[in-house]
Amino acid sequence: LSYVSILHSSVYNFWDRIGDLLHCFFATGLSDDKVYIGRVLNNFPKEHKNSINFQKINNIYNNHVRSLIFERNEDAHNQATATTRYYKVILERGDKQREQTQIKLRLPDIFKEQIGFAYEGFKDALFLIAESCIDILEHEPHNKEN
Repeated sequence: LSYVSILHSSVYNFWDRIGDLLHCFFATGLSDDKVYIGRVLNNFPKEHKNSINFQKINNIYNNHVRSLIFERNEDAHNQATATTRYYKVILERGDKQREQTQIKLRLPDIFKEQIGFAYEGFKDALFLIAESCIDILEHEPHNKEN
């Protein structure tokens, strides 16, 4: 459990960079100090929300990443996950101790799965940017040579 905080922060930081990347290319209306992936997705331009790439990113974030980021926020701003889990085990004992051990044993798989989600989110962000650039180019008037 000693590495849980580091892994939570890594997941958070990667997705925060995806939010920064999307914010650079799309008008979210957010000031730079308010740019976080969740806010970027919530404030994403309506004309791009129907994009399959946006929907993929939003789905991955909401269904697989957001809860882990909430855990990271709790860990970073309130009490360390390792400390919380330790005291729960000490105070509750019995079946709860077995449950905590099962959680601990699942953590490597959970974080391994997060690597895949991060890869997919980054890939979809790049596709979304490319899609937007193509749309812009297709709608620009062509220069005609005389």
